[in-house]
Amino acid sequence: MKKIALKDLIFQSMIAATYVVLSLVFKDISFGMIQFRISEILVILILFSPKHLIGVSIGVLISNLFSPIAAFDVPIGTSATIIAGLLMILFRRKAWTIIFPTIVNAFAIGWMLWFALDYPFWESVGFVALGQFVITIVFGLPLYMFLKNSIDIKEILEDDKKAL
Repeated sequence: MKKIALKDLIFQSMIAATYVVLSLVFKDISFGMIQFRISEILVILILFSPKHLIGVSIGVLISNLFSPIAAFDVPIGTSATIIAGLLMILFRRKAWTIIFPTIVNAFAIGWMLWFALDYPFWESVGFVALGQFVITIVFGLPLYMFLKNSIDIKEILEDDKKAL
């Protein structure tokens, strides 16, 4: 079994904490049928390293504890994030894989909102997809491209590759 480095544990904790803080600071737009969960921009970190799925998933789990429908949001929302992240990893973390969180969350969260709150199914799917698309594609993808070409990030990524 591979040991987890302290810096990895700290970094994943920072990712999770950042996700939770962003979700709660913007709580009014983070939960509900129309949601623009600013914290979802952190899924771009999975494009840099698969291990960042851990921090993002823990952040989602903790954030969803504060959801008005936590009993549904914790298992379904967290599972949707894990599935989307695994799909990103499975397809080798290319930039285009950032679409997976939009697709998976749209249907998983859309279904959850329909089931738990009796919202119209296709409207829920559409609004969740819209919010997720804006955060991850419109804002997240350019941020990923900028960070990918950053000298400081390249140094961190090289350190990650050496650690693997």
